[in-house]
Amino acid sequence: MPRATKRVLTAVVVDLAEPVPARLLRLTASMTAQVRQVLRAKIVLAAADGLANAAIARELKVSINTVRKWRGRFAAGGRQLCLTRNAPAGPVSTGRRCASP
Repeated sequence: MPRATKRVLTAVVVDLAEPVPARLLRLTASMTAQVRQVLRAKIVLAAADGLANAAIARELKVSINTVRKWRGRFAAGGRQLCLTRNAPAGPVSTGRRCASP
């Protein structure tokens, strides 16, 4: 009987280079930043500190999928996406629609 293999998921590594950590810290302390911007900054800072996705999710009281999403986007070069004022919360639309059959 074949043994079932257990899939091991590893979190994406987030490496912060100056001046990004300072900008993220300022953002988390801002009284005028949008709540979602502050949350994203906190997720990225915690990920850079080496915390696991589950620990970050528990600490910030968000779903693990939210942590996974923003950690991945930031690591994939989405630094500007996370830090810009009007960053979209979801996938970016091209404006094209699929034709109905």
